[in-house]
Amino acid sequence: MINFTPLESTLGGAIIGIAAAILLLGNGDILGCSGIVSSLFLKPKETLSSQNIWKFVHLGTFLLTSTLYHFFILRQDSSAYAVPTVGTVRVPNTLAHIIGGFLVGIGTRLGNGCTSGHGICGLARFSKRSFAAVMTFMFTGIASGSFFDKVEIFSAPDDDLSWIPNGISTPFALSVAILFALGAAIALSKSYFANQTVDNVKDIDMNVKDKQDDTSESNARDSYPESIQEQASFVDVAIIDSNDHTPTKAQEDEQSQMSTFDMVKSLFIGTLKDEEVKKAEARTSQVSDLELGTRKTDPSPQPMVEDFPDDIAIDIIEDRKSTKKSNGLQPQRNISLRKNIFGALSGILFALGLAISGMIKQYKVISFLDIVSFQNWDPSLAFVMGGGFVISFASYQYVKDHGIINNEKAMSCPPLLSKQCSFNVPTSATIDAQLIVGSALFGMGWGIAGFCPGPALYAFAAGMPKAMMYWWPSNIIGTILGELLSGYF
Repeated sequence: MINFTPLESTLGGAIIGIAAAILLLGNGDILGCSGIVSSLFLKPKETLSSQNIWKFVHLGTFLLTSTLYHFFILRQDSSAYAVPTVGTVRVPNTLAHIIGGFLVGIGTRLGNGCTSGHGICGLARFSKRSFAAVMTFMFTGIASGSFFDKVEIFSAPDDDLSWIPNGISTPFALSVAILFALGAAIALSKSYFANQTVDNVKDIDMNVKDKQDDTSESNARDSYPESIQEQASFVDVAIIDSNDHTPTKAQEDEQSQMSTFDMVKSLFIGTLKDEEVKKAEARTSQVSDLELGTRKTDPSPQPMVEDFPDDIAIDIIEDRKSTKKSNGLQPQRNISLRKNIFGALSGILFALGLAISGMIKQYKVISFLDIVSFQNWDPSLAFVMGGGFVISFASYQYVKDHGIINNEKAMSCPPLLSKQCSFNVPTSATIDAQLIVGSALFGMGWGIAGFCPGPALYAFAAGMPKAMMYWWPSNIIGTILGELLSGYF
């Protein structure tokens, strides 16, 4: 156990758990690294939409943090990623990176998760599927790690230094990280200004709606016979007189949904003739339709929904729908900005957690999965999982129907988002062949190369050539193939 780092591993794992908790309680989403990365090239249009752009922001901050950590902290130590004692741990060669990346890609797609999604998040909510997946990929990971430690086909010479960032890989990795970071900054600023625009339009909507409500009720009153108008006035007086009594919550809800004249109309509509009803409704229909953005009763020109970009217009329409559902008392704010902020924070902490825990070093993962060479066995990974599990478990106790502790404060939606939002947490308990096969393939690839998606993404940002040139291209191919094969199970 010469490489054992219990304190660093537990601390790094706890930081990863915090990253998962922020994404869960802030966005309502789980920290599934393989799913976030694969969505960018499997469903790019959906991922870059206003409600899912947080995934791109998450990747941007992750890559930038990884690059900065490597250049300013780990780069000072030339042996940061090297095996401390030559000959004690297998060094994966080029073929190991190609095969390992491919198997991890196809496995995570079929199994719907990796060590972060199933391990940190799934086990924390006591998911049966995640438990089965973790047990499967741990078994095949240990089996392949232990077996291939003695097979030269996947081993590089002990003096192999081709994994070290060089003059080509380093600038390329830095360029990619900067591009993603700029994209994340643009997405954050765009969602911020979109939020301001939506707020301004909602203020206009509320002012116009107040005018329209007054005009509509006045016109409608004039449309009905005098007997009905007298009854409306009588009800107005009765309601004013009843203000001395404290209404119940049900009465308040009812009054907020129905105006005085609507109450009278519902009581006496049966006394009107069809012609009078049609005439009244015709006058009332002259009030503009907010959902279409028209402004017929307001003489001053107001911005139309179609005047705004598509993503802002969608937010405006969603806000109006939410406002209508909540009787206009609590308009929904633009949730894209908040989700982007939480996604950015989660990406930063996820990268820091991986770096501090040491899981970015392949030899530590391979040393954990190789139990045959017990004198070189490194249990650090178990401490990483344990630290992440504890924090993630605590966060799920605040998610309704996903905690095991009876918590009165458990929520059905993220607290800082709209009441119409919900937690996007998998609920399936089905353990099928696709899950087992996918998890088994993922474990094999993990044991061969010592990389799962999170550390491999960090290695890319650090400019490690084998991760950039071999592991990730083959991983993307495997992910696409896994997506195609998922329909045959």
